[in-house]
Amino acid sequence: MAPKHHPEENERANIPKKRRRIAGFDLDSTIIKSASGNKFGKDASDWKWWDDVVPPTLKNLYAEGYLLVVFSNQGAVSLKGDPKTAKRDQKNLATFKGKLAALLIQLNLPISVYAATRRDKYRKPRTGMWDEMLEDYDLDNASLDLEGSFFVGDAAGRPAVDGGRDFAANVGIQFHTPEELFLHEPPKPFTRDFDPAMYLNKPRLPPVASNTTVFSKERLIDVVMFCGGPGSDNTNADPDTRAVWVQMARKHDVPIRCIYFNAPTRLCLHNDAIRALNCGTLNPEKRAMLPTVAFTSFSARFREPTLKEGFADITRIDFHDHSNFEVLQFEGTDEERAIWSKYWI
Repeated sequence: MAPKHHPEENERANIPKKRRRIAGFDLDSTIIKSASGNKFGKDASDWKWWDDVVPPTLKNLYAEGYLLVVFSNQGAVSLKGDPKTAKRDQKNLATFKGKLAALLIQLNLPISVYAATRRDKYRKPRTGMWDEMLEDYDLDNASLDLEGSFFVGDAAGRPAVDGGRDFAANVGIQFHTPEELFLHEPPKPFTRDFDPAMYLNKPRLPPVASNTTVFSKERLIDVVMFCGGPGSDNTNADPDTRAVWVQMARKHDVPIRCIYFNAPTRLCLHNDAIRALNCGTLNPEKRAMLPTVAFTSFSARFREPTLKEGFADITRIDFHDHSNFEVLQFEGTDEERAIWSKYWI
């Protein structure tokens, strides 16, 4: 969804030519909040400005030459037309549109609103809404004043996921909390619980020469069982599941080895999102994104494999070994590296 409000049509024609700085905002808990005090407004009228200084601040920014844009994740709004949820979807959509119309009329400024309603490339921190804005206004990042542009979001430094801060980092602009921009409070310290950069702190190495290690086969048949988070095929999360394969190996009198792919849940979610949202070389099979519950349920069930279960040996494969950067390096093109280094979840 991308509604726009332009009180003066002649002004709209001049926006792409004059406005090279973007003032981007989240909507809920940034520009507005519920009047009832609930986390989410109960209807289209249940809202008020986040603070009384919001309207004059936005007007000042517009007067200073900023292009005003709202980028908002609206997961409760659905446009997919599912008969099972049609009544609820229609109500949520009407509530959102009614609230949006009311605040835009009160604000009475040229402003564009982009709303991501699905878990796709448009959902922050992914840059789909930003890319759509560039296309709508015939802009590109090279022509924008990115250093002078910013995004204001409500999640940074709070218990929620830092989607706003990560969105700003992805597009290369500054980030502010509402308190910092509207109330001029100093920035508070923050730490990310997941940062792709920590896995990419060494330059990509050239292709390794052909392997000269000589292997000798000790047995005709071995059973190799993979164990790890979603993305490694059968995850084999617990001893009971793994026991099926151990018993099969014993039945046929062959050893069974466990390859344990160790990666934190946020990293698995990151990799899954990249695969699903980047078709082509990164997703030739066009696999859809897995539901988050696939990862959380695995984490709840997971028990690290042990030799007591009957494995001949266990090889642990860390996605990133902080002590051995010379061995584990990113492999791929510069374009693929740039894609992987962005925030996706």
